[in-house]
Parts: sequence; C-alpha cells; structure tokens
Amino acid sequence: MSSSTLCSISASLALLWMLICALAGASPDSSLDSSSHGTPHRELMQVQERTAGLLPPADRGLRSPRNLTRRGYRAHRTRAAQTRNLGAKAAAVSAEQVARAACGKTNIRDPECFDVLLLMLTPPSYSSNATADTPGSRAFISPAQDQGDCSACLGFAVTAAAEAVVNVHRGQSWQQLGLSEQHVSFCRLANRVNCVNGGAYGDVVASVQSGLLNTWVARDCYAYRGMALGTCGIADACPNQLRDVPTLQMAYDANALATMASAKELIMLSGGVLASMALSEGAFRRFGRYKASASGVFRIDEDLKDPKGAYMHAVFCYGWWDHPTNNEEGWWLCKNSWSPSWGWNGSFKIAYGAAYIMQPDYTYGLKIPQNVGQVQHRIGLGLAYSSTPGCLEFRSAQPVRLIKLADDLSAVAARSLRGQYDRPQLLADVITSNLGVVRDISAASRGPFRLCGSLVLALRKHGSQAPSPSPSGSGCSRSHTIQPGGNCWALTGLAGGYGLPEGDAGLDVLRQLNPGLDCNLLRVGQNVCVAGPQTSFPSPSPSSSGCSRSHTIRSGDICYNLIGLAGGYGLPEGDAGLNVLQQLNPELKCESLWLAT
Repeated sequence: MSSSTLCSISASLALLWMLICALAGASPDSSLDSSSHGTPHRELMQVQERTAGLLPPADRGLRSPRNLTRRGYRAHRTRAAQTRNLGAKAAAVSAEQVARAACGKTNIRDPECFDVLLLMLTPPSYSSNATADTPGSRAFISPAQDQGDCSACLGFAVTAAAEAVVNVHRGQSWQQLGLSEQHVSFCRLANRVNCVNGGAYGDVVASVQSGLLNTWVARDCYAYRGMALGTCGIADACPNQLRDVPTLQMAYDANALATMASAKELIMLSGGVLASMALSEGAFRRFGRYKASASGVFRIDEDLKDPKGAYMHAVFCYGWWDHPTNNEEGWWLCKNSWSPSWGWNGSFKIAYGAAYIMQPDYTYGLKIPQNVGQVQHRIGLGLAYSSTPGCLEFRSAQPVRLIKLADDLSAVAARSLRGQYDRPQLLADVITSNLGVVRDISAASRGPFRLCGSLVLALRKHGSQAPSPSPSGSGCSRSHTIQPGGNCWALTGLAGGYGLPEGDAGLDVLRQLNPGLDCNLLRVGQNVCVAGPQTSFPSPSPSSSGCSRSHTIRSGDICYNLIGLAGGYGLPEGDAGLNVLQQLNPELKCESLWLAT
C-alpha cells in the first residue's frame, strides 16, 4: 500500500480481533506499555475507522535511520548532566570548561555543543498544558478535534501548532482561541489538503513563508466539514483571529528540527512542534486501537526499509518525560486528530524513537517574532547590579525560565549587535553565569538570575558611555533620584512615567539630557535628568501638501502602534505598513520617535 493511500481500520476486522483476544485471554496489543512509568492500564479496542494523510516528499522518504534522534539524545543528555555538575565543583565556570564538558571541544560554537547547551536548559519533564510548567500557569493546548474519514491530519496538526504558539505569544489559555481546521486545510494552504492523498509539510512551510496563514478564522465561524466544499468565501465574512499577531514564521529558518533538544526548546517557547509518525499497516492498526489510562505509552520498533509502504501520520507534540536513570528512554506527549474520545482525551504518549517520531526530516516548529523594543523594556525593568563585578542581576515580575530569558536576549542581540551576534556564545554566557548560582538552571523560574559574559556585557553597554555627572540646574527641568535596583530602562516608556520614548529612543534622550551618562555605573542617590527646558523633541512633520491625516506621538508610542487594525489608520500589517509610513515620512526614524507637544 502506498503512502498516499487512505489509512483505515475496518470495523469488521477490529471486532474480529477483539473477539480473538478475548477468547485467548491475552492483551490485544503489546505495543502499549506502562512498565516504564506509572501503574498498569487497560486498553479498549475501537472499531471506528482511522485515517492518516501525511505525504513524504518523493525525493526524501524515510531518509534518516530509525531511532536516530534517540541515539543522539542519549549521548547529549549524558553530557548535559555532566556539564551541569560543573557548577557544584567551582564558584566560576568558563565557556571553555563548558565546551569541554559539553562536547569535548574548546569552541563553544560547535553545533554539538549547542545541542547540549539547549538540553541543560530543558527540564526532565514538561507539558504545555500543565499549569505547573507554563509561564503564567496557563494551559495552552486545546482539546483534540476529529478529522473524520478525510486524510486531513496535516491540517489538524498545523492548526494545533498555530493555536499553541499564538496562545503562548498572547499569554492566554486555550479557551481564548479556536482556529478553523476547515479554513487552513481547504482554503489557506498553498496546496489544499486532498481527502484521499492528504498533504505534505513542504506545503505548510511554503504557506507560512508566503504569509498565507496570517489570515485564519475561528472554528465556530467556519466549522470543519471533512471535505473541500468550495465555500471558502464564507470564511471571508469571519473575523481574522490573528489580526494582532505580527506574523507566523517557521522556526529555525524553516529547516526541519534535527535533534530532540531543538524540539524540546520549541515546545517550551512555542507550545509544541509539528511531528510525524511512520508505521507499517499492522502497526498503524494497533495505534488506531490505542486507548490507555494516563500512564500508557505506545511503543513500536520497526525498520521500514521501504518507505512507500509506510503510513505517514502528522501529529502535534507538546510535552515530554525523561526516564530518571536511563538516558535513552522517555516519551513524548502528543495530540492526535481522532477526537477526544480516542486515546488519552485525544492525546497519547509515545516512546522516544517509536514509529520514527521526531524524525529529523519531518519535525518542524512555528514561531512569532518578538517586539524587540518591548523585550528590551521588559529586561530593563528587571535589571539591577550584581554583587559579582562585571555582572548584572535579573529579576522578573513574572516567572520566566532561563531558556526563555536566553531567547529574549538573543532577540535583542540580533538587532543591537549585528555582525557580533552568536547564539551559542550567548547560551554559554547564560549558563556559565548561573551554574553554581541557581540551584536548577533548567527548572528555576523566579531568579534572581546572574548575567555575565561577553555578549551579555555588550548588551548592557549598548549605547552607553562613561561616568555621568549630576544634571545641571540650568539645563534640567525635572530629575529622578536613583533608588536601590534602579536602572536607565526603568525611566523610559510608559513605565517610567516621564514621557520618554520606549527602549533605545528613550536611552538616547537620557544621554542628550545627561552628557556622559553611563547606565552601567548608576549610583544610589544619583540624580538623572529626565526633562530639559524643552518638553518636546520635534520629529520631521509630514508635508502639508502630501498628507491628509497625521498622528501625534504620545508616550510609549512606536511605529508598530500605527499600523494594521490596531493602528486604526488603514495601514497594512507588519513590514508593509512600516514601508508605507516611511514613504509618507521620508525622514522618519522609527527607532527614535520624539514626543510632540
């Protein structure tokens, strides 16, 4: 049977198999195992037909060997544990020491080192639906839906991934968003899902990169019908549920995720990953009968030498569990598309390496780019001076894990340190700064975290100069007295309360008002000027002849506030809107907007 064939289990065969198992007094499926974790479970046979529908690229097939990611994970997880132990042996750990322990090399930028660094920041278990694990104690994953007898697993997996990443981005629970599987499967994907043959992840990548999935309506407005009805026009009358989202993007530059560490990272940062399963016909039937308690784990060990006979099935994975003593064993927590009545409320646990799960060629992640100005402001509010020379201390008002802080710092570094940006080095700085300081660098979420190292120091020094005098009385109309834990970031934007712009633009104003100001060397009791004799900072105004409508910049405004639906001026979303603003205002610099009177 080819991979393009509709995958199903007939009701008669399932009933016959159930009867045989009952007469034999044996468990109907040995592929469900609970011995590795939890109590024994009971499996219930199901007679409903099940479908798959993921198409492998013709030039790829099952290119990577079975269990490839699991074998690599065993070695990397062992090294990650050894590297964590460095913090218990020394008060200070260098990047070279971390590199030697992580990958046996001296260059922390080695790709193998990077994988181990990621594992050092991921805990032994995690679920994007467990409020004890997630930021803000939110459950991000919605209940499973039902693809019916259409081979639309691709559309359902992509919908689950999009819902998760948007929920994480907005910091909201799953109840706040329900995207339409009908809309994406039969209206938005570049190549529509075929109910007989299914679809391919390559179509998802192409659709995301071309912006087709930035418009997505609600499930309640355009419900799933299990077929292409030619009714996409109905969806045009439904509100776009992603109107306030900058844009959906593919993570890792649209490359497939090559390691389990990168998959775990995206589960924590984006809510989950798009994954695939490859099974023989018999194994697919056994998977279709999966019905277990919360402790049941699906296991199958096959070597599918002929990918043309494999059943390919798209799923969405949003959690994991590592065996505490066996570094190769554990399971993924994944969401299927066969209704909540199947499996464990529509989800299932699958052993590492089983059914080619997390195969490098068929695992992808979505992301939503961060507003770097907001990230800078958020980080700035939590910064204070550390008792360790040359370091900063970071405390967040909301729980944040180090892997998220590292991602935030990466976003800031990518913009402010162009040409010097190096993510492996930044990860190493975050880890070496906190080994021996934070009890568990993978689970800690309260801080305080210590930030040291070359890239972190460069971030701290960005735009700063030398020691600052107190503001002169003649050139300053308002000043701020630095309190313990105070910093320059806290004086800018809405949070500062002084009418200064957000982020770098606000720091530029502070430097103009305080010549020689060094935000790294603020002293408790020091006076910093926050307003000069002029209370406005003029920006080039649009010419009267070519402008029919203008906006007066207010405290906290950034260019992104003026575009899209949120702006209210009819400008396009994202970069297209910024381009229009630039055309209308040739001398406009969005990074340095000034308050107008």
